Amino acid sequence: AADAPPDFVGDLHAAYIKYVSEDTEALEFVTTDYMRMSGVYWGVTALRLLDRDPAADLGGEKLIEWTLACQHASGGFGGGEGPDP
Repeated sequence: AADAPPDFVGDLHAAYIKYVSEDTEALEFVTTDYMRMSGVYWGVTALRLLDRDPAADLGGEKLIEWTLACQHASGGFGGGEGPDP
């Protein structure tokens, strides 16, 4: 029907999430270090909802190493490397 929504193309959504995570020169990436952990959370969640493997799409071990680098001695995690938990 003419009113039907377009087909959902999950691969394009996954490709966009990967692109955004790798575009480290973008103004949005540079200015949002303090909330990068939230972006990782939403990116991983979105990829899982798309039935994708976040480790394969977002760097696996590199992502785990970065996440652990955001952990403070108190046990909490900051929004990025440096911000307080």
